Amino acid sequence: MAKRVLVTGCTRGLGRELLEVFAETARVAGCGRGELELQAMRSRLPEARLWRVDLCEAAEVEQMALELQEHFGQLDLLVAAAGFMPPNAPLGDSAPDAAGAWRRAVEVNVLALAQLLRSFAPLMAPKGAIVVLSSRYGRAVAPGMGCYSATKWATEAMAKTLALELLAREVAVVSLDPGVVNTEMLRQNCQTEEELKWCAQQRSPEEFAQECGPFLLSLGLEDTGRNLTAPGSPESYFQTGVPYKDRPAWASGFGAFRASRRQARRYFISGVMLGSQKTLTEAGLAPQNYRQQISDVIRKADPEAVIVDPLEVVQQKAARENSNMDGLNSSTGAVREAFLEVVGLVQTCDVIVSHLPEASMGSAVELWEARKHQLTVLTISPMKDNWTIRSVTDHNFADLADFEANLSAHL
Repeated sequence: MAKRVLVTGCTRGLGRELLEVFAETARVAGCGRGELELQAMRSRLPEARLWRVDLCEAAEVEQMALELQEHFGQLDLLVAAAGFMPPNAPLGDSAPDAAGAWRRAVEVNVLALAQLLRSFAPLMAPKGAIVVLSSRYGRAVAPGMGCYSATKWATEAMAKTLALELLAREVAVVSLDPGVVNTEMLRQNCQTEEELKWCAQQRSPEEFAQECGPFLLSLGLEDTGRNLTAPGSPESYFQTGVPYKDRPAWASGFGAFRASRRQARRYFISGVMLGSQKTLTEAGLAPQNYRQQISDVIRKADPEAVIVDPLEVVQQKAARENSNMDGLNSSTGAVREAFLEVVGLVQTCDVIVSHLPEASMGSAVELWEARKHQLTVLTISPMKDNWTIRSVTDHNFADLADFEANLSAHL
């Protein structure tokens, strides 16, 4: 069955190109303020339902919601692409039009978005998704971008909040940084010929939509609460080159998504860390990327998860002592203190996940501690017949792929 999709701000830029891409496989609707542009779109997309709406006018938005409900019943995807970028100006700008720029930015990027979400969130179908277009300036700041940045930080906060509120209805809500795209809105903020040349070198709205459209249609509840970056952007990869959809929300610095600390399960990530002094000397710190992979899988299966990573504890201890991992491991006393601190964390958790491609004495102690305190014990190891694993685990996964495919069944 074709998905039912609504795109706001569909008469220009990213919204227009996304609607064109969605129309290839979905039943689409859109809204914008430009009547001539809407007429042109009606000619190209006769099956699309299009409205001329000013999103800053609550009555117009509510009327559109009523008509869309009659037309579609429910929505599977809502993309809030309408936005306003004020001219670059310092926060202390006293120009006559400075206050007007702030007012317009807040009206469009904050108040109109809030009205849109109030009107259309009730129409979202289970397993549906709401995508709020944000910006890198909703996750960072820069001189001259204070007005735009402030409204986009608000956008991020609204998306996170709505993700919590719609979780029980199984509706995903994400924010999306489209990356740098050569749009009219971006060009209008260029102040020099050099900046215009730089804009021309960025990808076009058409290229953005071709890469991002299918990605947005693929979003599911496992993505809710995340602050995503569009595929095809340099920012859409984090360290290892894994597509951004598979990264947790904090990967771009906004903060992990946790629905409720009081109810969230705490997961302790166990596995080989320092190893023996001989191994550390000869081979260095054992590869630790498995910790990130395990954390990502957990957050997909349990968006409320709180991850407790002992590696961070050990690194923090080393930093407090003006040392590093090598230096810490060279001191028996420091190793003992760090290990006791790590083992003490186990009893504060609900689930332990231990990655054991080989035997690990430290992990064995953590596992016994977990069993003693009645945690759920999950292991990832090819050594399913190992006596320690057989004695303590509630379930052993053969490898990380098995863990990703079957974790939900064991929570």
